Amino acid sequence: NCTDSSNSQSPGNGYFDFILRNPTFGNITMIDQAINRGPTLVTCWIGNNDILRGATSGEPEVGVNITPTAAFQAMYEGILDKIAAETMVKSGWEPMIITANIPAISSAPYFMPPETFEDIVGLALPYVEEPVYVRFPALSYLDAGGAVPLPAEYTLDQAEVDIVEAMVVEYNDVIATAAAARGIMVYDANAALAGMTADQKTHFLALLPAAGGYAAVAASMTEFSLDGIHPNSHGYSLVAQGFLDLI
Repeated sequence: NCTDSSNSQSPGNGYFDFILRNPTFGNITMIDQAINRGPTLVTCWIGNNDILRGATSGEPEVGVNITPTAAFQAMYEGILDKIAAETMVKSGWEPMIITANIPAISSAPYFMPPETFEDIVGLALPYVEEPVYVRFPALSYLDAGGAVPLPAEYTLDQAEVDIVEAMVVEYNDVIATAAAARGIMVYDANAALAGMTADQKTHFLALLPAAGGYAAVAASMTEFSLDGIHPNSHGYSLVAQGFLDLI
């Protein structure tokens, strides 16, 4: 619903200015900009950040940093219906819409098993809470001289993982139901990313030993970028192929 960085959900997010380029494009939202293009094909992969904002905080809490399922459902269905109806009104056709579901955090190397994290830093660590995953920024925390045991905000324990995984299931149920009711195809990104090999889902830093210390070789072994959340160029090509297979 935002038009620029001043009213974005994360206040001051400059990417909204960079992408939307308002007021040049009429001070309208990204959805309205897409509709104004008169698309015949729309891919809609959204909802990841509604869960990731909580997961990447290290302290996930529904209604605080995770969008509740009912609110997500209302916004999600609103996006699909608005694109279909208003494109029809403006352009005279209803676009083909293809959406995708939400991957599990276990597919993203931002969330490292403690054994993987300790292999990277070269030592076993004490933790405030028993970790299932250590967040990637913990590397910067230690590099800056952060004290141990590692604070709880840098890890996810089992209860926190359970919260995140439950929300992924609930969101994906919403996506499947909304898509089926509208005759929209769903790319199963959850299954596609989960089906990658262990190396493909590992951060390149953890792959350096197997790559003989060569960063370029290690980076070529994974499908994820340096932030551990977004795919790299090859990973995105696999995602694109998933959409193309549906088409």
